[in-house]
Amino acid sequence: MTLTGNIFKIQRFSLHDGPGIRTTVFLKGCPLRCGWCCNPESQRSGADLFFYRRLCIGCGACVAACPEGAINETTFEIDRGRCIGCGACAESCLMGAKELAGRHMTVDEVMAVARRDAVFYKNSGGGVTLCGGEPMVQKDFAIALLDALRAEGIRSAMESSACAGRRDLLEIAGHCDLILFDLKTLSEAKGKELGIDVGGVLETLSSLLDAGVQVVLRYAVIPGFNDSAEDRAAFLKTAKRLNIRNVNLLPFHRLGDGKYIALGRKYAYADVVTMQKSELFGLREQFEREGVSTVIEA
Repeated sequence: MTLTGNIFKIQRFSLHDGPGIRTTVFLKGCPLRCGWCCNPESQRSGADLFFYRRLCIGCGACVAACPEGAINETTFEIDRGRCIGCGACAESCLMGAKELAGRHMTVDEVMAVARRDAVFYKNSGGGVTLCGGEPMVQKDFAIALLDALRAEGIRSAMESSACAGRRDLLEIAGHCDLILFDLKTLSEAKGKELGIDVGGVLETLSSLLDAGVQVVLRYAVIPGFNDSAEDRAAFLKTAKRLNIRNVNLLPFHRLGDGKYIALGRKYAYADVVTMQKSELFGLREQFEREGVSTVIEA
């Protein structure tokens, strides 16, 4: 059978997730359930169905199309317990009020998208980045795609929290040019809240560096979770101890707020105020004084 990956978005002309102009491929599936996740549709391996109420005109096409009778005939809301994620309602919706997140694509199909922007990669030092979710959940597909990119001279990066295990990440690191390493927390207690073995994550990070893998450490600063003075000091201390020279700071934002509503889920950070980049200037200066090159991502 042809190998496919379950992908929920391909974002072209991205200026984040690695150097230069990039195409970011978002793969479904993640063992974590971070309350601040801006891509909640990435968490499940199966398809997810959005319902954007503001776009619905009440035509009823989705009701007629649904084979499971999972669409309310009056409100057009989705009965999540009955929905099987087939996407029939989304296909019937002319206004885009219902949208299916997650479709299977072959390596060749993804490559066809990536090739469109090859000239931009070359001129900007960019390439393709695999994100998620956690790309390691679809390890075989990720490796096949990374190998196809390398065969055509397209540089690649992969974002990972190392929650899929040290051995797997060390293996896949040999197939790409850069690992964007998401370090969620250095607190064992907070790690347990997320299902992360902090000690194991640090061991994985150390192993990648020992193997000569190019790594950018990413620190998403989350209010009330990992933004205390002690948390910030611990990140800096770890970067110095491991001789990491490139750190990306990511301020908390609520760009995924509407997605939770459209998926019929509760957003744990709905009352938390979006951070401004300026709030991290002091932290960046602290890292820079210690010889750690630091960039604040938008």
